[in-house]
Amino acid sequence: MASNGAELWRRRGDVTAFRFSARGERLAIATANEVQVLQVAQRVLRRLVRLAGADWLGWTNAGLVVRTRSAVELIGEDGKRRTLAKVGPATTVAASGDRLVLFTPSTMRELNLAQTGNPATVTKLEDCDPVLNADIEAGGARVLFATGKRVYLRAGTDVKVVEEIAGVHTLSLSPDGAAQLWLADAGGAVAREGKRMPLPVGTRSAHFRVDGGAGLVLTTEDGVFSWDPAAGAPKLVGGISRDDGVNITGDLLGSAAISFAFLKSGPQKTM
Repeated sequence: MASNGAELWRRRGDVTAFRFSARGERLAIATANEVQVLQVAQRVLRRLVRLAGADWLGWTNAGLVVRTRSAVELIGEDGKRRTLAKVGPATTVAASGDRLVLFTPSTMRELNLAQTGNPATVTKLEDCDPVLNADIEAGGARVLFATGKRVYLRAGTDVKVVEEIAGVHTLSLSPDGAAQLWLADAGGAVAREGKRMPLPVGTRSAHFRVDGGAGLVLTTEDGVFSWDPAAGAPKLVGGISRDDGVNITGDLLGSAAISFAFLKSGPQKTM
């Protein structure tokens, strides 16, 4: 859908993963047996490669990174495949710019996708718990990742615990790489230059603005908020009242606010 609510394209059938490119002009779609790319403005869909079992996609400067049940592959614009690593099912992967990071038990492996033939940089991790989520800065200088009990930041060669918290379901680095965000059912925080600020109580969804604007977008039971931690309190920009339903998440595009809510209408409930 476009920002004005007009439908641009619709697909029926199985989809195992999907991901917009950084500027939103392309949408990668994985099905049971192939990976496709939609040129959004032209509404043109083409097959990129025949590949079964894809369950995670990530756009990079070098092409589309695809994770299957047994491997992580890089797919070029011409559909040619390059196997980056053999992995187990649901291995945590993050990719941005020219960088890719993936986790195996007690190990973090990093690859520079702009350089072929170079071995991965391997970092041993003291925490033996599986890594459940990760994000990497485009230049590769920082990696933020979470296990079932902790959030870690790898900056340079140093890996340190930034939060003891269980059940993190959201974490990300800011577009400039200098700030980190994490959120669990029990709460979360945003940190920049070593200064940590808790997210408002009741935050259900939080992320950095992807349109280049300052600050974050937060969603609570009261609506969607814009928040620059350095500037003051969160500002309500959208959403619905508690009487009308449940605010789930939202985003900002310039001056437009988009909200995703669970609406209640008598006995009927709709998204």
